[in-house]
Amino acid sequence: MNMTFLNKKNSAFILASELWNIGDYVLLLQTIDGLTRYCDIKSFTVATWAKPPDEIIQSLSDNNIRLISLKSFEAVFNHSSLVVFPGGQIVRDNSSISSLLLIFLSVCISKLRGANCAALAIGVSKLEKLSIRLLWRLIFSFIKIVTVRDKRSRQILPHLLNNHTKLFETADLVFYPSNLHLLLKNDLNPIANTMVIAPCIDASENRYLSDEFIIWLSSYIVKSRQIKKVCFLAHDYRPEMELNWCNQIAKTLEKKIDCEISVLSSTQPEFYFDVYRNAAIVITNRLHSAVFSLIADKHVIVLDDGNQKLLGLVEDFKLPLLSQTQYSSEQIDNLLIQLETQTELSIFIKNELTKKAILATHSFELLKAALK
Repeated sequence: MNMTFLNKKNSAFILASELWNIGDYVLLLQTIDGLTRYCDIKSFTVATWAKPPDEIIQSLSDNNIRLISLKSFEAVFNHSSLVVFPGGQIVRDNSSISSLLLIFLSVCISKLRGANCAALAIGVSKLEKLSIRLLWRLIFSFIKIVTVRDKRSRQILPHLLNNHTKLFETADLVFYPSNLHLLLKNDLNPIANTMVIAPCIDASENRYLSDEFIIWLSSYIVKSRQIKKVCFLAHDYRPEMELNWCNQIAKTLEKKIDCEISVLSSTQPEFYFDVYRNAAIVITNRLHSAVFSLIADKHVIVLDDGNQKLLGLVEDFKLPLLSQTQYSSEQIDNLLIQLETQTELSIFIKNELTKKAILATHSFELLKAALK
């Protein structure tokens, strides 16, 4: 029975990640921009498992975006005409069974009443847990169109899809050329003398940085280059994720080098973009930190922690990848000289950014075509 009359026309229900990470928050904002511009969506409801920071709740409310709990009755029985997963590494083993069950119910009931369901520019990890694999197969059985953000996700995802689901490889939605990109452009060309260190510390995904290595690397670059400030930038605002680690390393580093050291975090993208615009060099093992740096036209060094999505970005942009266990001062010198003098690499990166922007936009164009 066709129950599309129950749906609220031109409305989207977004199943967002936890918004305690600035990268996930930017993905949400990019998704809203793209759906508004390309799919004529006029109203948005966002569901999250955990309550976001109050500042984000207020910011969304100020823009007439409703935020509800994924655990609520409304999340399961929403009346939007479109249900969307807004990018990010959503398919992974460290998801909770409870959250996936609620997502399954929401998507299933939405599909039964005639809503369209889509997953845009998602990242997919190899799933080892049978229960997680089964739940995602059930969820994807109700999704009309799926776009993935990288080659590895494209290789893994077909094992979770039915034949009727359309699958396309595009690019991470952070590359989508929204107005947020303007905030990363360094038009004023200030004197950049800050080294930004943006870590990803997450035991649930085995993401880490070596304390000893970071202290040595920071000290060496400050002393060998004209670096006046070192900024530890936490993309995740929760103390147990990165803030505690940043504060600990900063205190140790203060005893070894003579420069200004700060630990920064915020709930607003504009704050982070300002830090990246004024950076001389960015050192990170975090995907979206590297992407923000590239868009801001900054030198970036990626630290290898074995994460596959990060290695994919390194391959696409030919970025320098630094081991945390095998390194030398000579290696760092050669790497910095390469970054500072290789104009061909800079041109290649700009061309690749243009390609990624087109691919990211293609996610919304494909969805627009599918909705007709």
